[in-house]
Amino acid sequence: MNIDLRISPADSLRVLLIYQFFGPYHLARWQHWRGVATALGWTPLALQLFRKPDLYQWQPSGDQEHCFVDLGLETAGRDRLAWRDVPRLIGALQRLRPDVVVVNGWGMRDAILAHLWCRLSRMSRVVVSDSQAIDFSRSALKEGIKRTILSGTGSAFVAGEPHRRYAMALGVPASRITFGCDVVDNAHFRPARLARQLGWYRLLSVARLAEQKNLLSAGSAFLAFVANRPAAEPWQWSIAGYGPLQAEIQAMANSSGGRIRLLGAVDYADLPATYAAADLFWQPSRWEPWGLAVNEAMASGLPVLVSARCGCQEDLVTDATGWTFDPLDEDDMTRALNRAADAHAAWPAMGRAAAELIGDWDLPRFSEGLAQAVRLAMASAEKR
Repeated sequence: MNIDLRISPADSLRVLLIYQFFGPYHLARWQHWRGVATALGWTPLALQLFRKPDLYQWQPSGDQEHCFVDLGLETAGRDRLAWRDVPRLIGALQRLRPDVVVVNGWGMRDAILAHLWCRLSRMSRVVVSDSQAIDFSRSALKEGIKRTILSGTGSAFVAGEPHRRYAMALGVPASRITFGCDVVDNAHFRPARLARQLGWYRLLSVARLAEQKNLLSAGSAFLAFVANRPAAEPWQWSIAGYGPLQAEIQAMANSSGGRIRLLGAVDYADLPATYAAADLFWQPSRWEPWGLAVNEAMASGLPVLVSARCGCQEDLVTDATGWTFDPLDEDDMTRALNRAADAHAAWPAMGRAAAELIGDWDLPRFSEGLAQAVRLAMASAEKR
């Protein structure tokens, strides 16, 4: 592990951002945040835990400059820290000497250890959260444990309104909550936006092929919807992604008569072209803490159909940008598809409205929200 401690004056505020792995989304945020933090006179530090992610096919970033530390740990399955690696994580925290630690969530072993280390070291911390109350059934015991873990947290940096409410339910005061942790680099998707012509009915989903994404149920709803639409509407639903349900979803596509296509894994670099080839975006998840693919679709100028259990829908989906539906009710999914189809002539204008709205959910929102969370955490520590 190569840690350069000569990168700033000793009195510079050292802010440590921890991710299990810096995929393309995290890397874009980190690069923007690094510039903002440096301009504020702070020392931004990044700690990547794992050599590669367990769930995603992301490649190493190559951005490991002097303030980026890569522990290169192996996962213990499902992106969990192995007990044997606990001393290495604690050692890295001690050597980096942060003034503020930005901890992602509270559920994974590495996050719990970071929270405990901060408490024992009397270190200021910011908790990052895109959890919402409706994601899972909640037990009083587990919620009590979460409140204990978060006790003394200086501030919370959350995704949107549902996540703010849940952070408050776990004991974080509203006055110490900021927004913007879930954004994408809008510029990465914007250049590929094309002038879309009426007459096309190309539906797109970008998702892991996993149970929570609800794609098999969505397929039933889609085929029921298509069966009752005019023959003049050439509907096709493309699904970009990979995951454990690939065989089942491929079988669904094979039996759809060409109405459903499985595109397979699409690299981050190729996603803009994938969105550019679509006319309407569909996110049918049974649960989704936020839903970054919705950000991507809107940045690409697409109107969106978004599950009511998707964390972003309250902040991003309006009558001008799209529709919501109950993902547990196939009939309601079909009704939502019909509402979208009946508004076909408005899709270009809705895509423009979506791109305009998502313009406020870009990398500066992340950096500004995090900077404010750091200030609040430091102010909270001064009062203790």
